Amino acid sequence: MKAKEGQPSTEKIIAGIRTGVDILEIARVENLLQRRKKSSLKRLFTDEEIKQSKNNPGILAGKFAAKEAVAKAIGVGFGFIKCIDVEIITGEKGEPVLHLYNTAQDCSSELDISDWAISISHTKNIAVAVVVAVTSDTPPMTDSLNKATDSTMIQITEKLEKLSL
Repeated sequence: MKAKEGQPSTEKIIAGIRTGVDILEIARVENLLQRRKKSSLKRLFTDEEIKQSKNNPGILAGKFAAKEAVAKAIGVGFGFIKCIDVEIITGEKGEPVLHLYNTAQDCSSELDISDWAISISHTKNIAVAVVVAVTSDTPPMTDSLNKATDSTMIQITEKLEKLSL
Protein backbone atom coordinates (compact mmCIF):
# COMPACT_ATOMS: atom_id res chain seq x y z
CA MET A 1 0.00 0.00 0.00
CA LYS A 2 1.37 3.40 -0.95
CA ALA A 3 1.14 6.04 1.74
CA LYS A 4 -0.30 9.45 1.00
CA GLU A 5 2.23 12.21 0.55
CA GLY A 6 3.47 13.35 3.94
CA GLN A 7 2.45 10.07 5.61
CA PRO A 8 4.86 7.32 6.65
CA SER A 9 5.10 4.34 4.33
CA THR A 10 3.42 1.14 5.43
CA GLU A 11 5.79 -0.98 3.35
CA LYS A 12 7.47 -3.72 5.35
CA ILE A 13 10.94 -2.50 6.22
CA ILE A 14 11.98 -5.07 8.80
CA ALA A 15 10.19 -8.38 9.06
CA GLY A 16 9.39 -9.73 12.49
CA ILE A 17 8.43 -7.51 15.37
CA ARG A 18 7.09 -3.97 15.31
CA THR A 19 6.63 -1.96 18.49
CA GLY A 20 4.80 1.12 19.67
CA VAL A 21 4.70 2.97 22.97
CA ASP A 22 2.75 5.99 24.13
CA ILE A 23 2.35 7.96 27.33
CA LEU A 24 -0.49 10.33 28.20
CA GLU A 25 -1.29 12.64 31.09
CA ILE A 26 -4.62 11.53 32.57
CA ALA A 27 -5.53 15.18 33.21
CA ARG A 28 -6.02 15.65 29.46
CA VAL A 29 -8.80 13.05 29.49
CA GLU A 30 -10.22 14.48 32.74
CA ASN A 31 -10.50 17.88 31.03
CA LEU A 32 -12.30 16.30 28.08
CA LEU A 33 -14.79 14.58 30.43
CA GLN A 34 -15.36 17.75 32.47
CA ARG A 35 -16.24 19.68 29.32
CA ARG A 36 -18.75 16.90 28.58
CA LYS A 37 -17.83 16.93 24.93
CA LYS A 38 -19.60 13.76 23.84
CA SER A 39 -18.79 14.49 20.21
CA SER A 40 -15.07 14.57 21.08
CA LEU A 41 -15.34 11.31 22.99
CA LYS A 42 -17.12 9.69 20.04
CA ARG A 43 -14.28 10.73 17.70
CA LEU A 44 -11.71 9.11 20.01
CA PHE A 45 -13.48 6.08 21.45
CA THR A 46 -15.98 3.48 20.27
CA ASP A 47 -19.29 3.06 22.08
CA GLU A 48 -18.00 -0.16 23.67
CA GLU A 49 -14.83 1.54 24.94
CA ILE A 50 -16.88 4.36 26.48
CA LYS A 51 -19.31 1.87 28.04
CA GLN A 52 -16.55 -0.29 29.52
CA SER A 53 -14.62 2.69 30.91
CA LYS A 54 -17.60 4.05 32.88
CA ASN A 55 -16.07 7.51 32.29
CA ASN A 56 -12.98 6.59 34.31
CA PRO A 57 -10.29 8.97 32.99
CA GLY A 58 -7.44 6.58 33.87
CA ILE A 59 -9.02 3.76 31.87
CA LEU A 60 -9.80 6.02 28.92
CA ALA A 61 -6.27 7.47 28.97
CA GLY A 62 -4.81 3.97 28.98
CA LYS A 63 -6.99 2.95 26.03
CA PHE A 64 -6.02 6.10 24.12
CA ALA A 65 -2.31 5.51 24.82
CA ALA A 66 -2.76 1.96 23.49
CA LYS A 67 -4.46 3.28 20.34
CA GLU A 68 -1.52 5.64 19.74
CA ALA A 69 0.96 2.81 20.37
CA VAL A 70 -0.89 0.62 17.82
CA ALA A 71 -0.73 3.41 15.24
CA LYS A 72 3.01 3.74 15.87
CA ALA A 73 3.53 -0.01 15.49
CA ILE A 74 1.65 0.12 12.19
CA GLY A 75 3.81 3.07 11.17
CA VAL A 76 1.13 5.69 10.60
CA GLY A 77 -0.56 8.35 12.68
CA PHE A 78 -4.09 9.42 13.38
CA GLY A 79 -5.07 11.36 10.34
CA PHE A 80 -4.10 8.48 8.09
CA ILE A 81 -6.22 6.14 10.20
CA LYS A 82 -9.13 7.15 12.42
CA CYS A 83 -8.85 6.80 16.17
CA ILE A 84 -12.10 4.85 16.35
CA ASP A 85 -10.73 2.33 13.83
CA VAL A 86 -8.45 1.11 16.63
CA GLU A 87 -10.59 -0.33 19.42
CA ILE A 88 -9.19 -1.47 22.76
CA ILE A 89 -11.73 -3.37 24.82
CA THR A 90 -11.36 -5.28 28.04
CA GLY A 91 -11.45 -9.05 27.69
CA GLU A 92 -13.02 -11.56 30.05
CA LYS A 93 -9.83 -11.85 32.11
CA GLY A 94 -9.24 -8.08 32.23
CA GLU A 95 -6.73 -8.14 29.38
CA PRO A 96 -6.73 -5.50 26.64
CA VAL A 97 -8.17 -6.87 23.39
CA LEU A 98 -7.48 -5.15 20.08
CA HIS A 99 -9.95 -4.81 17.20
CA LEU A 100 -8.95 -3.01 14.01
CA TYR A 101 -11.35 -1.63 11.42
CA ASN A 102 -11.22 0.05 8.01
CA THR A 103 -7.85 1.64 7.14
CA ALA A 104 -6.23 0.44 10.38
CA GLN A 105 -7.11 -3.15 9.47
CA ASP A 106 -5.93 -2.61 5.88
CA CYS A 107 -2.54 -1.32 7.11
CA SER A 108 -2.17 -4.21 9.54
CA SER A 109 -2.98 -6.72 6.79
CA GLU A 110 -0.56 -5.02 4.39
CA LEU A 111 2.18 -5.42 6.98
CA ASP A 112 1.21 -9.08 7.48
CA ILE A 113 0.70 -8.59 11.22
CA SER A 114 -0.52 -11.86 12.65
CA ASP A 115 -0.47 -11.27 16.40
CA TRP A 116 -0.53 -8.41 18.90
CA ALA A 117 0.47 -8.06 22.55
CA ILE A 118 -0.74 -4.99 24.43
CA SER A 119 0.07 -3.86 27.94
CA ILE A 120 -1.53 -0.82 29.56
CA SER A 121 -0.71 0.70 32.93
CA HIS A 122 -1.30 3.95 34.75
CA THR A 123 -0.40 5.83 37.86
CA LYS A 124 -2.49 8.58 39.41
CA ASN A 125 -1.28 11.05 36.76
CA ILE A 126 0.04 9.13 33.75
CA ALA A 127 -1.13 6.31 31.48
CA VAL A 128 1.29 4.32 29.36
CA ALA A 129 0.87 1.56 26.78
CA VAL A 130 3.30 -0.73 25.00
CA VAL A 131 2.32 -2.68 21.89
CA VAL A 132 4.18 -5.48 20.15
CA ALA A 133 3.02 -6.54 16.68
CA VAL A 134 4.31 -9.76 15.15
CA THR A 135 4.31 -10.31 11.41
CA SER A 136 3.27 -13.68 10.04
CA ASP A 137 6.81 -14.60 9.00
CA THR A 138 7.90 -14.83 12.65
CA PRO A 139 7.04 -17.52 15.19
CA PRO A 140 3.79 -17.01 17.15
CA MET A 141 3.88 -15.02 20.37
CA THR A 142 4.90 -17.09 23.34
CA ASP A 143 3.95 -16.75 26.96
CA SER A 144 7.55 -15.70 27.67
CA LEU A 145 7.28 -12.77 25.20
CA ASN A 146 3.97 -11.69 26.75
CA LYS A 147 5.55 -11.92 30.22
CA ALA A 148 8.56 -9.90 29.01
CA THR A 149 6.21 -7.18 27.72
CA ASP A 150 4.40 -7.11 31.09
CA SER A 151 7.73 -7.01 32.95
CA THR A 152 8.86 -4.03 30.84
CA MET A 153 5.59 -2.24 31.63
CA ILE A 154 6.10 -2.79 35.36
CA GLN A 155 9.58 -1.25 35.12
CA ILE A 156 8.29 1.73 33.12
CA THR A 157 5.41 2.28 35.57
CA GLU A 158 7.75 2.17 38.57
CA LYS A 159 10.03 4.77 36.96
CA LEU A 160 7.05 6.98 36.10
CA GLU A 161 5.79 6.80 39.68
CA LYS A 162 9.17 8.00 40.92
CA LEU A 163 9.05 10.91 38.45
CA SER A 164 5.50 11.84 39.47
CA LEU A 165 6.37 12.21 43.15
